[in-house]
Amino acid sequence: MKVGIINTSTSGTDYLDHKYNLKTARMRVVMGDKTYLDFVEMKADEFFNTIAEDRSILPSTSTPNYVEFQELISEFEQDGYDEVLIITVSSELSASYQIAVNAAEEYEGKIKVRAYDSKTVALPEGLLTIEACKLAEEGKSTKEIIERLDYLQDNYRVFFVVDSLRLLIKNGRLSNASGFIGTALKIKPILEISKEGKVETMLKVRTAKKALETMYETFIEEVKDLDDYKIMIHTSNNPEVEKEIVDFVKKNYPDKETFVTPITPVVGCHTDIKIVALGYMKK
Repeated sequence: MKVGIINTSTSGTDYLDHKYNLKTARMRVVMGDKTYLDFVEMKADEFFNTIAEDRSILPSTSTPNYVEFQELISEFEQDGYDEVLIITVSSELSASYQIAVNAAEEYEGKIKVRAYDSKTVALPEGLLTIEACKLAEEGKSTKEIIERLDYLQDNYRVFFVVDSLRLLIKNGRLSNASGFIGTALKIKPILEISKEGKVETMLKVRTAKKALETMYETFIEEVKDLDDYKIMIHTSNNPEVEKEIVDFVKKNYPDKETFVTPITPVVGCHTDIKIVALGYMKK
């Protein structure tokens, strides 16, 4: 059994060092009258520097289209694969999953295709993808891969501290945003991805320092009784805080496998600059 894996560029796998034959359906970053393919034409550093320098820019995104998914499926078929599994960003955050479902159901080739809703975004989505690639390389079936992904979905948490809510609220990606209207500039919330795949507020604090302290405290409490897990760290153009988080992990969890990646430009269109995140995923 040869299973090919397709993902969406929101996962950040472009910034992970891996050996797998992974194909990525690329989202697009829209800034004014210009459109850029995520990672290919606009990488994280350039994107975040651009919107940091010009705060009038209100970026938006567009999804991979039906034809792009089918072209990637066709490439796997031509290479002799038996099945394809498409892992997408949460269906609560993007139309990518439904587009992938349609592309899978209507593909006219001989290969069997299935779409999977990761119900998450960014590095958790990326680690699901890498796990799927690993299992596919081991010869596991699509059914076996999905069973493993379902387990990982139920056994991770990631906590995001955002500096600004302006883009999350503007683009409608914060599911419980009503409580922030009019006070967004005065609050440093800690957000998380719910089990349903929505971005939700976990806690509200008044300062960035307190937000980081609370994120550390929450992480410590979450992992204290866990044996084997991976650690996830995300930042966007925030090198000092990234170093602080990395040092915290190295000091307190030196034996744990740790992944550090930037937030991708497409995700950054909603999270804005200076986001930091810390999380874990059970193995």
